[in-house]
Amino acid sequence: MLKVATIFLLLAFCNSSLIGQNGAAVSYNTDAPNNVIKYTELASKTKIGSDILAYIDSAEYYYNQNPVDSLLLELYASKYHYRHNEKDYETALVICKEGLSLAKECSLLRKQTDFNKNIAIIFLAQKMNDSAFVYFNKAYIDYDKLIVSSSDTNIHDYRYAGYCSYKKGRILYSKSIFDDAIKEFYIALRYYEVIDYELQILQITNTLGSTYFANGHFDNAYIEYLKTIKMYEKVYPDKEPYKILQNIGAVLLSQEKYDSALVYLNMARVATPLKYKTSLTSAGLLMNIGIIFKRKEMFDSSFVYFNMAYEIYKHNSYLPGIVRTKANIGLGYIENKQYNKAEKELLWVLPNSIEINQALSTVEIYNGLYVINYEKKSYKKALEYYHSYIDLQDSINSVDVTNKINEYKEQFEAEKKDRDIGNLKQLAHIQKIEKEKQQAVNKDQKLIMILLVIIAISLIGTIILINRYYKLKRIASEERYKKAEEDSKQKVVDLVKRYEVNSINSYMEGQEKERGRIASELHDRLGSLLSAVKLHFSSFEDQMNINKESKESYSFALNLLDNSVHEVRTISRNLSKELLTQFGLSGAIENLRDAINLAGKIQVKYINIGSNDSISSSTEIELFRIIQELITNAIKHSKSDKIFIQQINSDDSISITVEDYGVGFDVSKIRKEGMGLDNLRLRANNIGAEYNYESSPGQGTSVTIELNEQV
Repeated sequence: MLKVATIFLLLAFCNSSLIGQNGAAVSYNTDAPNNVIKYTELASKTKIGSDILAYIDSAEYYYNQNPVDSLLLELYASKYHYRHNEKDYETALVICKEGLSLAKECSLLRKQTDFNKNIAIIFLAQKMNDSAFVYFNKAYIDYDKLIVSSSDTNIHDYRYAGYCSYKKGRILYSKSIFDDAIKEFYIALRYYEVIDYELQILQITNTLGSTYFANGHFDNAYIEYLKTIKMYEKVYPDKEPYKILQNIGAVLLSQEKYDSALVYLNMARVATPLKYKTSLTSAGLLMNIGIIFKRKEMFDSSFVYFNMAYEIYKHNSYLPGIVRTKANIGLGYIENKQYNKAEKELLWVLPNSIEINQALSTVEIYNGLYVINYEKKSYKKALEYYHSYIDLQDSINSVDVTNKINEYKEQFEAEKKDRDIGNLKQLAHIQKIEKEKQQAVNKDQKLIMILLVIIAISLIGTIILINRYYKLKRIASEERYKKAEEDSKQKVVDLVKRYEVNSINSYMEGQEKERGRIASELHDRLGSLLSAVKLHFSSFEDQMNINKESKESYSFALNLLDNSVHEVRTISRNLSKELLTQFGLSGAIENLRDAINLAGKIQVKYINIGSNDSISSSTEIELFRIIQELITNAIKHSKSDKIFIQQINSDDSISITVEDYGVGFDVSKIRKEGMGLDNLRLRANNIGAEYNYESSPGQGTSVTIELNEQV
């Protein structure tokens, strides 16, 4: 106890050293390890590749702030998950081997075991079943060691010990080594039941049923499937267990309970979702219904279902299913005494059945060929097929295999009971030892411990107070600095805005004066000059030697002069305030619309709703100039063939919207790179209007001007 208290004090003094000479805390990111764990856990829980990669990048960033081997192992695990998810198995294998090597250097058995398990998963994905089996076995042995050496129930170890056993069983099942497969399934079930892992228990009971069924133990298969149905209803209350119903139907078919089998198979067929109607599972269901009809000597119906199943198997290129359906079709021909057709089908399917090690189908084919040759009086061939049938049948129904299976089942039940009793005894023993240790602590040791703890708490309290004082002081200083900086920035912004507004006002006043001067010059001087030219030009008409061609040229020149006079007057009105003064804002916009539409390249649509007499002429002029600028921008940049202007008037307000349907732009980039739209905003604000614009690439641009003005 004295030693523990001393260490506690030393740790307290070490913590105090984190404060510098001036009272400032040393900067160190203590959250980095937690963040690495957090992001690697997020990476392991998702299956979206881009998300996994983003989480890994975040974890790696925090790992670099605190590079520790244990955190690097977490990164290796996440990178494996990403590569496996992307089916990049070669890279995933390299990562796992690096992780395994580091875990061995750090003597971290659980991490070694996890990487062995991951290597097995990679080999299994590449269909390298033998290599996968070796690594699953390594991982299982180490998970079991961890479980035995721990007094607690570590869910991770139990889960993956069961997982490794289950995968070993599946590999053995694929090789038709049913006795050893069943042993592995019961071992996996033992681990999953300890942690009540319902989903995997459901999977194993269903697999056990299939294994018993494949080995001809129909009663055991029926029992396991009923367990699976019950578990399925608990785990998936809103789903129909159509696959399990189909399996029960297959068991009842094998037990020659045809009517009951047909009921379950039809239930399964109805419950099968539409998207799985052409799946291999659905094909197996159709084939079993065909077998029932065949056994009931309803051959026409049986051939219908066999052919339906055959088409699905053929579509999916599934050779075992093709073999089974062809075998059943051939056996059906035997029942109809169509021996030549039957022999043709069975001779075609026999080598395929032997090649894929489909023992049950091969037995039926040998028996069918024996019957065909016997009926055709080819007794020598019949005897050969009969011997092949008997030899294969005996190997399937081996008595030793049956005894082994029952032995594993009994052993599982006994081990389960022994384990429960052993856990209770171990728990009682641990509790007894802890009680004895507690009683062995004497009063003197308690007193020393209390004194040391009081001293340590005092020191820690002092350190905390000092840390808190300097932290609050630093925070207050930072806040004062930030406030002063923000005030300075705001003053600069306000100053810039005032300068911009004044500049814009000066510019606009000068622009209006210049527009008036140019309009006056055009109207008074150029207009009058053109009118005088026309007058003098007209006086030559009587003196000309008139012929048809000369008359046409003269008329054309006179029309050009008339058009020139008209254009000068139009430009003069547009530049001056006359148009707005005479017709108001709406009239000016309509005139602008007609001029643009006449060109034929871009069509402008203008809608004016309501009326407003409270807006001053100077405000209308400014609004019109803003609209002119917006339309000019749209024509130059939007690449739109349509522009829409909407004006909504009320007694004391006006709302104007200018929209195009062109290429649009990125608002964030415009704000950084250009000031054109923001200058228009300042012009609008200068007359008391609210100005807003919206745009995005490919979606066009919309600008809204809202003005509220009391009479």
